[in-house]
Amino acid sequence: MKRFAVALLVSLSLSLVLISCSDSPTAPTKQLCETNNTAQITFENRYTSQSIDVVWDGSKLSLSPLAPGQKSAEQSVSAGVGHTLLFRVAGTSTVACSQSSPNLAQCSTFNYWCPGT
Repeated sequence: MKRFAVALLVSLSLSLVLISCSDSPTAPTKQLCETNNTAQITFENRYTSQSIDVVWDGSKLSLSPLAPGQKSAEQSVSAGVGHTLLFRVAGTSTVACSQSSPNLAQCSTFNYWCPGT
């Protein structure tokens, strides 16, 4: 009986040591795009001979005009809401591509481009 009590005591002590050495669980870290409800976008001009302006939600973006073959840096935009996107021939009101209405998923990344000629 005494051996059993000693074995039980050693076993319990060892269990407590192992439990105290384990990592405590931590809450998962949210990505910035989850916290801010954003997505990342880029724009690309696939025309070979004309520059284009990018019009996002009715405003010409400061990255405009994009030269032929140029791709913009990433931009953060609101996710889960409808946007409007239009490519125009630089410096004109001539539409280079049909208007689209992107609605991006949270934390997604997408490249928008005009096919060019």
